[in-house]
Amino acid sequence: MSEKKKDDNKEKDTVKKADSSKKSGSKKDAVKKSDNALKKTAKYFKDLKVEFKKVTWPKKDKVFNNTIAVISGVLLIGTFIALVDAGLISLFDFVTVKR
Repeated sequence: MSEKKKDDNKEKDTVKKADSSKKSGSKKDAVKKSDNALKKTAKYFKDLKVEFKKVTWPKKDKVFNNTIAVISGVLLIGTFIALVDAGLISLFDFVTVKR
């Protein structure tokens, strides 16, 4: 039994040493991780810039025409919904008025 206890104690010492080495290396690991994160972020933005150069951007007149079309469509549909809403309110008031 004493040999078993000695083996258990050796394992505990090994685990403690491993834990202490993890703690001392954790600062270095944190610095490496932060450097790695910064490098990844910088690479992402560099790649993003390259991709934006590849995009075929529309001309100003095309953007202007599409903007006018969207605004007109929104106003038209908004007016239609407002008229239907007002009509339904009037109908509801007409039906529910007690005489």
